[in-house]
Amino acid sequence: MHSRPESCQRNRWRKRRLLEQAALKTLRVSVSLPVVP
Repeated sequence: MHSRPESCQRNRWRKRRLLEQAALKTLRVSVSLPVVP
């Protein structure tokens, strides 16, 4: 295990950031799909 919790927290934050970005991308795609004929 890591002795530095800040690195673990940063990794968790990065993972959450990636998840949010993916969710936003999928949201944008699902929203733009019906709009585009």
